[in-house]
Amino acid sequence: VAAATEFLEQLWPTDLEPGERLTVVRFTQNDAQTRWSPAPNGHFHSETVEEAAARAGSMADGQVYVGIGTRPATLTANEKGSAHHILRLPGLWLDIDYGEIGHAAPQLATETDAHDVLTAMTAKGLRPSVVVNSGGGLQAYYLFDEPADAVDVDVTYDLGGRLREWAETLSGTRIDHTENVDRIFRMPGTFNRKADMI
Repeated sequence: VAAATEFLEQLWPTDLEPGERLTVVRFTQNDAQTRWSPAPNGHFHSETVEEAAARAGSMADGQVYVGIGTRPATLTANEKGSAHHILRLPGLWLDIDYGEIGHAAPQLATETDAHDVLTAMTAKGLRPSVVVNSGGGLQAYYLFDEPADAVDVDVTYDLGGRLREWAETLSGTRIDHTENVDRIFRMPGTFNRKADMI
């Protein structure tokens, strides 16, 4: 729970706006269960981060993910939300998978390759704000000074794609297309159980 809390505080260091929520999702082999983490009274640090982290801890029997962008409070408990539901984003990200275990298609990158991508980006002035080792890859987050409104999904998708393309060009490593704004990623502090599900 501590790792999840620390991660969420990095992504969302300020209060959520009224009507925003974070999404915690649990996938098991046969189903997907979505759970919301509401922001009571818009107070994020004392309640929302802890609640999201606690929910992740209580779902440890499956694959636990968190939505990077905020979603509206009007979605039901069974809805993850699409790209057009995203309200704000804390930044852009790269998902650099490595190895073959837990991936649908064999990956050409090694763990060293994944670290080399981040080294190449840092050398060009793009040092990630947060890096998460998901157990099958590295997720690098490039956080904005302040969370940005996801007003234009296509523009945000294009910026994320350009970041990925630049990283691929600098490093020569293939990087997954994960720039969609409704992206969910593994919650830090939880277990990568994908190999058990394949």
